[in-house]
Amino acid sequence: MRRRFLLPGLLLLLAWLARAEPARVISLVPTNGAVEVPVGLTHLVIEFDQDMRSGFSVTGGGPSFPKITGKLQWVTPRRLVVPVELRPGHDYRFGINSRSARNFRNLAGEATEPVSVTFRTAGQAGTPLTNAPAMAAELRRVIREHYSYRDRVVTDWEARFAEAASALTNAPTDVAFAAAAVTLLAAADDPHLTVLVEDQRLGTTSRSLRPNADFRKLARRVPEWREVNRTVATGRFPDGLGYVLLSTWGGPEADLAPALAALDAFTATGAKGVVVDVRFNGGGDETQARTVAGRFTATNVVYARHRIRDPAETDGWSPVRTRVLRAERDPARRFSGKVAVLMGPKCMSSNEAFLLMARATGARLFGERSAGSSGNPRRIELGGGVTVSVPSWEAQDTAGNVVEGRGIAPDETVVFEPASADDAVLAAALKWLRE
Repeated sequence: MRRRFLLPGLLLLLAWLARAEPARVISLVPTNGAVEVPVGLTHLVIEFDQDMRSGFSVTGGGPSFPKITGKLQWVTPRRLVVPVELRPGHDYRFGINSRSARNFRNLAGEATEPVSVTFRTAGQAGTPLTNAPAMAAELRRVIREHYSYRDRVVTDWEARFAEAASALTNAPTDVAFAAAAVTLLAAADDPHLTVLVEDQRLGTTSRSLRPNADFRKLARRVPEWREVNRTVATGRFPDGLGYVLLSTWGGPEADLAPALAALDAFTATGAKGVVVDVRFNGGGDETQARTVAGRFTATNVVYARHRIRDPAETDGWSPVRTRVLRAERDPARRFSGKVAVLMGPKCMSSNEAFLLMARATGARLFGERSAGSSGNPRRIELGGGVTVSVPSWEAQDTAGNVVEGRGIAPDETVVFEPASADDAVLAAALKWLRE
């Protein structure tokens, strides 16, 4: 009798695994975004909506990452406990999975979608200030003379400073001053406008940029998929078309090597075309972007322009300067096939520069408009241990159009549908490459 039902039972199990969905986080202690969290809290708790495997990926680092004091433990198949030691008046951030660390998985092996968790502990924090009024005056000067996008959103900074005067000039500590500065600068809605204090970088905008792509689906859609490191994933289609994903221009330079090696391989085998996917890429080091884009041109090309805030100039701006992409010197390492670049709303900063580079080499851009945020931030000390990082230039395309707040439009607009089993952006690029 047992043997009679063994096969149907196995089939039922396989059917259940096939339709399993990734686990979701249903409870957090403390809750995401919580403030005034008791500093005496000794354990973080993460709970899921279904039973989990024994692995985990609690991601993050630096001063905003909670200090872990012991072994992480699954107290039930759905609840993980993380022992921590918290500081008073401190902003904390950690991740549940990430693009490259995906060990929170359900019993079917499906990885939980990455979740970013933030909270702030109660209590006074920071170093006492004696020069807050002078710091407030310096912040006003910095915004007036060095902030390149000061007039893009806020039309009356003097009124903003008047509203914030009491909080700034009466701030008892450096952390309190920084918090008041963040509140003041939030009106600019600028991801590159930040405040640094007590080894923490405080953003002034809560803007959330989601990529027009699904990393899990890509891993299934791209043949010979290989996630090489935190920066690079590669693949190759049966007809020889190549695929390279670059998730950042801000990682270690060595992380870029597998992408360059993949391009070398595509060149050596005479690939007709390559897909370069930068939909997850929020920027970083523009020189890294040039290293990749330089593989796609035999001649140096102008790809962008910019001017810099300069209070010494009559109009407050430096002369407009051009930025040039230099071709790869070794002809054997240049890719001469067609290049399709996948882009979208998460593309910003140095990655928008890469989009302009790619276009200048003759590549075709597919997807949705980029974020429109390129600042080349400059750090200026205000005193009292507080530093403000302000965008210093106005980035432009070769026609002189300002990128900030406008973004870069693709050559072919393709809307990504999260619910679809297909990736329409990738499909459109492959269709063009095969023409």
